[in-house]
Amino acid sequence: PDLSLLDIKLLTGRKHQIRVHLASLGLPLLGDELYGRPVRRAGNKRYDLMLHSYRVTLTHPVTHERITIEAPTPRRMSVLFPQKKYAVGN
Repeated sequence: PDLSLLDIKLLTGRKHQIRVHLASLGLPLLGDELYGRPVRRAGNKRYDLMLHSYRVTLTHPVTHERITIEAPTPRRMSVLFPQKKYAVGN
């Protein structure tokens, strides 16, 4: 399928927010069989949900310290988008 890589900043932590909004625009996430449509790879294999949070910032509930957690791009996504890498610290 034709694919686009999106970099989205959430304003709230609402459950399924990205998935619901994009699906309502007719742009479901690849691998989202709840809000999208099944798309199969070669060999009739399903895609995993192509949704990844590479950075989350939150306030610690006890110390009130601002904490940022970052994660590298999962292999399942870097295979589809080899030109886009999120390095820790970006």
